[in-house]
Amino acid sequence: MTEQQRPWLMVLVMWLCATFIHGTGSVMGSVFFAPLLKYFGGSRTRIAMLTTVNIATAAVLLPFSGWLLDMFEARWIICGGALVTTLGFIVASHANAFSTLVLANFLMGAGIAGAGLIAGSVVISYWFKEQRGLALGLVATGVSFGVGLIAPLATSMIGKFGWRLAYLVLAIPPVVLVIPLVLTTVTTRPGGASNSSRTDSSLMAGLELREALRGHTFWLLLVANFISYMLASSTYVHEISFLTGLGYSPVHATLALTAQWTVAGFGKPMSGAIADRVEVRRMLAVAWLGCGWSTLFLLKAIHPGAVALYALFYGLVSGAPVTLMPLLIADCFGLKRFGTLSGILNFSGMVGSSVGPLLAGRVFDTYKSYNPFFVLLAILATLNAVVPFLCSRLEDRTGVHDLAPARASAAQRV
Repeated sequence: MTEQQRPWLMVLVMWLCATFIHGTGSVMGSVFFAPLLKYFGGSRTRIAMLTTVNIATAAVLLPFSGWLLDMFEARWIICGGALVTTLGFIVASHANAFSTLVLANFLMGAGIAGAGLIAGSVVISYWFKEQRGLALGLVATGVSFGVGLIAPLATSMIGKFGWRLAYLVLAIPPVVLVIPLVLTTVTTRPGGASNSSRTDSSLMAGLELREALRGHTFWLLLVANFISYMLASSTYVHEISFLTGLGYSPVHATLALTAQWTVAGFGKPMSGAIADRVEVRRMLAVAWLGCGWSTLFLLKAIHPGAVALYALFYGLVSGAPVTLMPLLIADCFGLKRFGTLSGILNFSGMVGSSVGPLLAGRVFDTYKSYNPFFVLLAILATLNAVVPFLCSRLEDRTGVHDLAPARASAAQRV
């Protein structure tokens, strides 16, 4: 394999990680909800707590995972995450007590932190420069593909063979496919240089964590990422109940959500490819404006045409921040502590994911309508769109770009 082909091999392997680790973890709560409720009984809140454990564990461990990716070879962190995910599936398949399921979801969340999108962002950001946006977008589609693949597959297996066997089957791809490919192909940087070397780290252009924390850019992005994830999670969680409340059938409401996810699968690489040619700040501002203002179509959701327009326009831009934020982080801080900074900023996003659905629910309970919340999202998204233009560039502060070492030049020209 040539040096020009190896970066795209990294994209393929990271895409598989996103599909079978991050994507699979994203559907656990919804697909297994009903069978677990039937078997273990109790309230819906109790079963929903499993998803909370999964998300909270991933959120808390993301900064630590990012630090590990800065310090050690990515293959070991990713394989560790894949093994922990597999263990989580196996533990869940043998659960006879609810506490065992809590442990299993803790392990799944830890696996996502180690082998999910943050690992892909770190590896791809080192291997690519000129087509980094396209590469990140392609990797991010793995999550959408994983959701689309695993949800119907797991549902079918649960119906035919039960939820225990379904968990066991989901444990197979990480061990059989992901881990062997990662071990044999993935290096954090071209040339396989050790991340733990202080000399090597000093050659990487960028800011140390302490330097980044002292500037206003980091704190602006922390708040912006919180709002971005809050917007996405609140609409995703409440969309079906909102549409069925307007008189749409569950089938049609689910179809709208599916169409939105499908369009998002195309929107992620498209936004990344455009950002490779257009300044990333402009593209991210457009994406956030699109996310917020497209929700205003839902004010007229009684008309199917408005729902279709929402699914189209929101779907096109909803996944863009996932692709574009790593580009902006690299542009603002460089790659020296890219993993650590990405982990902290993604922790902020995960907190926003938890807050968004709760806030949307509170607004509905207070006003008996989601409309005030949709207007609030449009306002917050408009404020978010200003943030990228307030963030300082690494080049402006240090006079160097995010990829400094000359010895990685061959792969960086991809």
